Order: sequence, then C-alpha cells, then structure tokens
Amino acid sequence: MPVSDSGVKEGFDSLAEMFRPIDPRQLYAYSKANETRQNANRLDELYRYAQDPNFDQQQFDRLGQATGRWSPQPGYGALDQADATRRPQISVANGNRRFRGGTPYSGF
Repeated sequence: MPVSDSGVKEGFDSLAEMFRPIDPRQLYAYSKANETRQNANRLDELYRYAQDPNFDQQQFDRLGQATGRWSPQPGYGALDQADATRRPQISVANGNRRFRGGTPYSGF
C-alpha cells in the first residue's frame, strides 16, 4: 500500500539529504578555510611570542621559519649578523677611500 502522506516523503527526503555524499567543492572549500585558519593561528602565536617578556631572538627566527614567514637568509637574526659582518668591511673601505691621495675625503 503506497504512502500518500507528503510529510513522510519530505521527512525521508530530508534524511537522505543529510546522509548524501559531500560535494567535492564543499570539501575543498572546507579544507582551504581550515588551512587559512591554521595559518592565521600560527601567525597569531608568532606575534604574541614577539611581545613576550622572555623573548628569545633565535627561537623567534626558528618559529618564523617554521611558519613559513621567512627563510633563514632574510630572518631578523641573519640580517643582524650580516650587518655586523659587513660593518667592519665598510669601515675599512671608507677609511681607505677617504685618505687616498694623502688628503682626507679626496676619494668622494
């Protein structure tokens, strides 16, 4: 005996809709949103760590590399080290240039 009640049919249809397979586009959108949220959380942790009173520069550089914010070359510690290495070289080069020819600042 067929069921003619439209309420029962709507109930079964809504149950079928709840248990239908996930649309791949929805799954992709969910995974991208989850990835974006995780990246934002990691960045938030990084910025909070920068404000920490027990701040450690080397740890901060490692966290920045781990979160993909920078590579080892342009990290803050690497820039400080490169500057400290170049500073004496620049100073010597400027000193040689300044006193070339026996008179100060003749090389400019």
